Amino acid sequence: MDEQTINKVYGILGEKKLALAEKSEKVIEFRYILETKKAIAIQEGAIEGKNAEIRDAVARELLKTEYDDLKLSEYDESVARIEFDLAKLNVERVQALLRLAEVLK
Repeated sequence: MDEQTINKVYGILGEKKLALAEKSEKVIEFRYILETKKAIAIQEGAIEGKNAEIRDAVARELLKTEYDDLKLSEYDESVARIEFDLAKLNVERVQALLRLAEVLK
């Protein structure tokens, strides 16, 4: 195990953490957009219904693009989280190999 390998796995971990943060920010942004548009639609009377299920169905139809954007961004975030977790596991593997090498000296 050399310094270049160690730096590489930590570099990848940093990149994946940054990518996850960016995807998480997108989820927050799309959720904010959806909730804002939904609140405006309710205030304007575009979303009505006798119960929550009906109002939710109307909102999903009226704001289909926003719901789809949120769903896609949540999927992207979950992929980024998996990639980050895998990179973290790789760092932990390298750390374990380094500890093993120290013990075997």
